Amino acid sequence: MGFDLQPRKSAHKQGCLVTTLDKFCKEAGVTPTHIKIDVDGLEPRVLSGLRATLASDTCKSLIIELNSNLSGHRAAIELLEGFGFNYDSDQVKNSLRKDGIFKGVGEYVFNR
Repeated sequence: MGFDLQPRKSAHKQGCLVTTLDKFCKEAGVTPTHIKIDVDGLEPRVLSGLRATLASDTCKSLIIELNSNLSGHRAAIELLEGFGFNYDSDQVKNSLRKDGIFKGVGEYVFNR
């Protein structure tokens, strides 16, 4: 899958181990206070495995690159706001790509 969430052909395939951040944190006995997510389009999927961590009062900030043209990414913003996170709309506006294939993509810095 590409950054635009469309199927993409690749000359090579590579397997990998996957877990959720919630499961990792529980098993490792850690509680993150600041999180950066950079997964080229799959941010909503990462957030779905992060709900317990986001609900924790110890998580103070999160930086994430989102595409305002994708409904799943707009839903991600609503999800984070539902957990009490806020962002500066001027900061996001200044970071948005204005043209090209990444038009509408920008960095969101969420704080609570």
